[in-house]
Amino acid sequence: MAVYLACNKGGGDCQAERAKAKEAQDTYFNQTYLNPKEAQAGYKQIENLLESTDPNAKEVFNILDGYTQAFMTFGYTEEEARARAGTYVGSIYVLGGMSAVLSSNSLTKQFGKDVATEAKPSRSTTSSFDASEIRFSQNTVSFNKTDRDTGTKYTYDNLVSSMKKSGWKGDPIDVIKMPDGKMTSMDNTRINAARDAGIRVEANVRNFNDPLPKDMVDSGRFGSATTWGEAITERINNQSGSFSKNNPYGTTNSPRMMGKEK
Repeated sequence: MAVYLACNKGGGDCQAERAKAKEAQDTYFNQTYLNPKEAQAGYKQIENLLESTDPNAKEVFNILDGYTQAFMTFGYTEEEARARAGTYVGSIYVLGGMSAVLSSNSLTKQFGKDVATEAKPSRSTTSSFDASEIRFSQNTVSFNKTDRDTGTKYTYDNLVSSMKKSGWKGDPIDVIKMPDGKMTSMDNTRINAARDAGIRVEANVRNFNDPLPKDMVDSGRFGSATTWGEAITERINNQSGSFSKNNPYGTTNSPRMMGKEK
């Protein structure tokens, strides 16, 4: 109880009391193979006490709570958000261990509970780019298209002509800032059309570890992805041939046009 009280007050007394508890734990020994020290009530009680007062454990709990609050701003229930936060923090631990989890606290502050109360589901930065600056996540695009909102059919050539005449068409696309610092697009057709039309691209810049909006997760279009980085990686990995192996972060090469009559 002394270690619990000391650690809840904070300060140097916590470490001193933890050291005393560890010394007490070290006095336990394996009595028989049927009664190892780990199974003895006193040993387990001290172990639980040490774990619950570990500064790293407290920090990890705060980080987990920050990510939970962040996911909740995207429309998830508290239960759903905590599950996704646990998966996310767990993946960080698998890749980099406890030090990586603790260092991710900066990400928590970036979109965690300190920001979550004011965050919007579509949180992003809209910017204008030269179309050649943005990479493709697919190795093919379709010539024949259908507007998702109106159902109107059009062709790739129609899109290029429209952009030459009136500039950028439609809402900003989503581009992800990849680990190498460059941008890769989720929307490949309009990037290619903007290049052919000689116009700039309007884009929402998403950070690699930003959570996906709930409707995109629920759509299942990106497998089990819960972040923008996982979604763009899923799209790249689903391309044919050796595309993903040769272009893990996307490519600047224009995709092949599919469905156009020769």
